[in-house]
Amino acid sequence: MTWPAAGVRHVVVPTSGRASPQQRAQEHQRAWRRRSRWRAGIAGRIHRLRRDSGLRRCRSHGEVGLLRASGGGILARDLHHIARRQAA
Repeated sequence: MTWPAAGVRHVVVPTSGRASPQQRAQEHQRAWRRRSRWRAGIAGRIHRLRRDSGLRRCRSHGEVGLLRASGGGILARDLHHIARRQAA
């Protein structure tokens, strides 16, 4: 599947190695930096879910399995926050 077929309009993937002058100019644009920060935030949330909620391995395969596993991890994290606030 290609990016446009998946509904992605703007791909924000940093280049590895030395960037070309065109790529560097694109990465200095405000919109690219904003999208890059958003992407980094998502990566951080996924890492935290994996670390705190035990999402080390996804036994369910495919998109449905991924949604099920990540939804369970998010639910566990939310319940953890609720329990901490009620205890305080």
